[in-house]
Amino acid sequence: MVVLLMSIRKTLRKVVPYRSKSEEKMIVSDKDLAVYSETCNSQLCRRSCTSPLCSLCKTCLAADTRQYLMQAYKEHMHKGDCKRIFPPSMVSEQ
Repeated sequence: MVVLLMSIRKTLRKVVPYRSKSEEKMIVSDKDLAVYSETCNSQLCRRSCTSPLCSLCKTCLAADTRQYLMQAYKEHMHKGDCKRIFPPSMVSEQ
């Protein structure tokens, strides 16, 4: 199964070897990464990014953290019928 997935990944890289920033923005937009809208719009986060509550706000988000979140979002959106095996899910599926 892993070999099959790796071969699909290699095939996709041959088809789309490079995406521009505008293409990446079409796949993952800022609204897909947005969290804590009330907190991020508060005066606390507008004035300063020192509070840990503001660390995930768009204005305070570090470039590398944003990249990690974009990768995680893309993986989540393209998981298809794959299911989590390990570690077991914290929520029971019915």
